[in-house]
Order: sequence, then structure tokens, then C-alpha cells
Amino acid sequence: MDELSQPVIGDHSKNFSGLPSQPCSRRLDKFTDQITLNLAAFIRPGSGVWDPIRQDLMPNSHYGQSSLALALALKNGTESTTWTDLLESWLSTPPEAIRHEPFNRLLLLLLRNTLDQSDTHAATKLIINSAMPRFPLRGHYSSNNWTLLAALCRILEATSDRERIQRGKKFIELLDRWTTPSGGFIDYPSKPKNSWGATPMAYHHKALFVAVLAAWHMDFPALKSKIQKMLDWVALTWDGATHVGGFGRSTHALYGDACLLASLLLMGFSDERQRHNSGYHIITGILDRLDRQTRVDGLISLNPNIAEDKEAGWDNYMELGVYNAWLAGILTWAQHTNSSAEPASNWLHHLSFSHSQTHLIEDTDAGLLRFESREMVALVSTRGQPPQRFSSTEVEFRYAGGVPFHLVLGGQCLCPPPTRTTADALLRNPALAGWTPIFQTSTGIYGLTDFDTVEISEKNEVLSVHLSGYPVCLLRQPVIGLAQRVLAALDWRLLNGIYGQKKALSRNHIQDLRCTISLNFASKYGKLSHELRIDNRGKEPFMLLNPAGHALMTAATAFTKKLEIISKIQGVPRRIHPYGLDEIRTAQLDSSMPTASGFCLPPQAIDPGKTAFLVRHEWVGNDPEIQPHNSSVIT
Repeated sequence: MDELSQPVIGDHSKNFSGLPSQPCSRRLDKFTDQITLNLAAFIRPGSGVWDPIRQDLMPNSHYGQSSLALALALKNGTESTTWTDLLESWLSTPPEAIRHEPFNRLLLLLLRNTLDQSDTHAATKLIINSAMPRFPLRGHYSSNNWTLLAALCRILEATSDRERIQRGKKFIELLDRWTTPSGGFIDYPSKPKNSWGATPMAYHHKALFVAVLAAWHMDFPALKSKIQKMLDWVALTWDGATHVGGFGRSTHALYGDACLLASLLLMGFSDERQRHNSGYHIITGILDRLDRQTRVDGLISLNPNIAEDKEAGWDNYMELGVYNAWLAGILTWAQHTNSSAEPASNWLHHLSFSHSQTHLIEDTDAGLLRFESREMVALVSTRGQPPQRFSSTEVEFRYAGGVPFHLVLGGQCLCPPPTRTTADALLRNPALAGWTPIFQTSTGIYGLTDFDTVEISEKNEVLSVHLSGYPVCLLRQPVIGLAQRVLAALDWRLLNGIYGQKKALSRNHIQDLRCTISLNFASKYGKLSHELRIDNRGKEPFMLLNPAGHALMTAATAFTKKLEIISKIQGVPRRIHPYGLDEIRTAQLDSSMPTASGFCLPPQAIDPGKTAFLVRHEWVGNDPEIQPHNSSVIT
């Protein structure tokens, strides 16, 4: 068994209560029973499903009703009227009010497949068949995961072997285009150049689920190597314990958890014979965390930042009821299918993580790495990726390079993922930027988010990451004038926003500022250092809004043994003391992880010449300090 197949952090033989763990399959049964039961309690007969966050019915435009109907049909039996009543009530909605066509079509296809395997009355099947025309598929969507999902639906609806093979080839062509050589799913753009694009981890997990579904229904050997690489890529998202993800939109979202759990289930990782495999421990780790994410009303918070009455770290498309229903639907279906049938691709149950070493795993094209040594696991974004929603009013830091977006030491999570915030809020408190240096000029706000030079080395249990680049524009130019407004409206309604999205691929940068970030992680000594060096090659000063910017969890500040902030401006070094001084600004981050805060010094004019800022964190030990890269800059 390869090293990655072993548990990485913690004692996985026990759950968080300290009692011996139940068999994984039994835990899953109880888990899906409970979440389906809890969701059913929110059904309002003849109206829909109540959402306690919205304080209104679950939106009909989404796929919550079809997801819950699938779960109820499998849990209560296809002869039950609970799921048919829910489905018929939802389908009475005017056709133009229901969207998310690929999602709803897939769920109805899975439901129809379930009915075909039972003795369900023909009238019940007619409900599904008559609903299908309401969910037509397009050839292309603004997010690649939607287009891939539509391609899966076409495979499931193929009426002949020849048609299935043709559609399978198209599906694999899409995977070829939208995965990095290491297997990471590129959700944007639709035509990435040199494998460069946005790889939000939640949607990698969704793409894996879609690919596994295709392999389950179609024996297509060419899928094997694709799914193997996508499975290996999951290792980049896992902290060895309970968290997967943390990079890109839908950060740590329940939606991504559901997709990954269903994928691993269909691949057979819940089998007790897999107890020594990473896939098994990812499943049990996620279930442990979701137990802690359970709200008082029985639903599961959409991310680890549990909030009973508000949206904490959510994207604007996220819905409590919808994501809980999606979890219940696809997970129940995966359990039922895995226990009652065999995949068309018999190799699906024989895949495993194939990395031969675990201390350093990297996708150089995506600019993501995972470093593990002793009790430290660091997930790091290096080169940076294009933001999927490039806005004129909101700043996106979740795709920024030069960021430790998840850091665990001795079981404690120390670094939260970056966030998205409004430009106005950022200007009021630049500490919201976290680790990303931001500059303000007469032409706008710029951030050091993208890097053209990446150097990575690992020696003596110390990981060193050195990145160089120019600050890029963080905001789109606002739409001005009638012609631009008309073009923007047409782009949104007819082109799914594709024209506007392309602007994220050609952002302006500050040519006179050449910047370098050096990150050092020393697991032996429990240390992290972040050094920013700025070379202002112009003749005018630039305003750095957040010198020494960084982001930490409360747990990190609670047992920080040593913190140093050192600046060197015009050759004069200055040592700044730990938290508590009025000089250090703080901000509570709207993060997907709880108790996340950003810190920085007051804005500083960066004059022509060289300037540097160094932040050193030490959590354990008194061993020699980490030496910054090219330490002659800072003394």
C-alpha cells in the first residue's frame, strides 16, 4: 500500500467523541437517514420546502426539490406519496421560473433509473417523463462544470451503444481540455491556454463525481487514467483530517463535500476492507466534521463557519436547503447504487491514491501544493489563478497566489482561506486582504495575486516558496454609457456572462513595481514566515495599503509563542512587537472557517527603491529562526 493510503494526521480509529468508530457504511446510512428526515420536516405540503435561513420557501429555481425527491424515493420507497407530492407541487411552477437545467435533468434521470428498477406504477413514471422537456440542455455554459454535467446527461440518455460511445468521446474531450496534466479540474475559462485557469476545489470534487457517474454507466477504458489523476488531485485538497478544499469559490462548501463523498462511495472506499486507504479516512473525516457542522434545526451548515441565522462565508448563489437536499439526494443514491449494482467500468472499484510520497505534492499548472511534515500540513497557492467573477465593486482574493490557504499544526487549524469582499469595505479596512499585498494608485486598486516566477524547494523539513510578479488590477472598469450597458445586458442574458468573464484573463498591472513573496514553513519548529520585497523602479511612490498583511485563526493567536513583524524602508530596519499595539490593524474575515481575522500595519508609501516587510510566526519551540530568502534585504 502506498504512503498516501495511510492516515496522515490524528488517530482515525476513533471519532471525536472518543468512542470506537462505527463501520463507515453504517455511519453513512444513519447520516443520510437523519438528514433526509430533518429535511422532510421542513416540507410544507402543497407549497414547497421551508428554508430557515431565508425564512421563506426554498427557491423553485434551484434543484433542492428534485434532490429531496430522489432521497425520499430511495428512503421511503418509490410507492410513497411524499416524494411524488413534493415533485408535483414543484413542477406546477411556471416553466420559466425553474432554472439549473443540467442539475435537475440529472436528478430526474437518476430518479427515473430508480423507478425503472422497481414496480412503480406507470402513472408515477409519467411524472418524470413528462417533466424532462422542461429541462433542455445547452451546448455551453459559463462554468465548465455545468457543461460537463450536461455532457453526462447526454451519456445517460443515449439510446444505442453507438450513440453512447460518441457521447463518451465528447465527454473525454471535455475532460482533456478542462484538466491540468496533474488532474485538476479547470472550471474557467472554457478554452484555457497552457492549462492555466481557475481550479476551485469544490468544483474539482463535482467534476470527479460527474466523471465517476459516467464510468459507472459506461464502460469506457479511456476514462480510467482521467479519473485516476482526478482522484490523486484530491490529495492536494485534504489536510489529512477533516477538511477538504479551501481554495476558490464555494470554499469548504457542503456542496463540494457531498460530491466528494458520493464519488468515493461509488469507488468503493466506504468498504471496511479499505480502512487503511486514504479514501476511507477522507469519508470518515468529512462525516466527523459534518457532525460538528450540524445546526440546532438538524440541517448542516454550508461550511465549517456555523451560523444559525446568517450567511457566513457564502457565495451569493448558495442556499441552505438546496445544498442539504443535494447532499441527501446524491449521497443516498450513491449508497443505494453501490450496494445494489456493479459499475459498467469494473476497474472503478480498483483505483487508489497513487502518490508514492506525501511530504510534497504539487500541481505546477494550477499553482497549488500540499506540504506535510511531522504534525504540519500546509496547503499553498503559488502562482495565482484568474478570478471567476471579476467585478467592478467586489474584490476576489480566493484565487490569489502567495497564500497559505490552509495550515494545520498538531491538529489545530491556524490559517483560514482568503475571502471575497467589497471594494468599499477593503478601503475602509485593508486588513480584510489577509496575506495579499494591495496597492492603491490613481487608476485603481491592485493586488499581488499573480506570479510569473515560481521557485519551490524542500530541505530538512523546511518548505520554501519564492514568487515574483507585478500587482494586477483587482476591479473591472465599471459599465458606463448606454452602449456598454446594452452590451453587458446581452452578455448576461444571451452569453451567460462569457464576454465579461474574459476580462479577468487580461488584467492591467503596475509595471514599475516588481515584487517578491517568500514563504517558509518549518514543521520541526512550528514556524511560518512571510516576506514581501518590493522594488519600486519608477519615480513616484505607491501606496501599500496593508504592510505585513496576514490572516490567522483565533486558535493561532491564542497559542502563538512568538510573533515578529520587521520592516526595512530605505535601509532602516524596524522591529514591531506582537498583537495588542494600536499600530496593528485587525478585521474579522467573512470566512468559510470560524474565528478568522486579518491583520496589517497602517498604509505605507513605497518610495522608489527597495522596501521589505517580514512576518514571522512561531508556535512551538525556541530553535533558530527561519532565515528568509535572500536575507540580506532584512537584518
